[in-house]
Amino acid sequence: MYDEIMISISTLCFVSVAASLAIIVWTRTRSLAWLLIVVGVFTLFLSYTFILLQRFGFLYSLPDVFGFPLLDVLVINLPIIFFILAFIVFLLQHRKK
Repeated sequence: MYDEIMISISTLCFVSVAASLAIIVWTRTRSLAWLLIVVGVFTLFLSYTFILLQRFGFLYSLPDVFGFPLLDVLVINLPIIFFILAFIVFLLQHRKK
């Protein structure tokens, strides 16, 4: 149990640093690809916080939709979706003509 708590706290610290640096990047860029990366980092912070609050019993999972934990799946995968969109935008902006 102690190891799980220490891993969770250290991961939350690293994600918090990443979110803080994302705020700095956000103020200095106008590129859509970078803005999507920033949003991905923010949603990563939010999803990890959501998971951590669920794990320690402060937040309960919402009811399933047709037996499927839709919100849980969405919250966990949302950062990856933003990263995928950022890579697609970057590749479209830098494609050879």
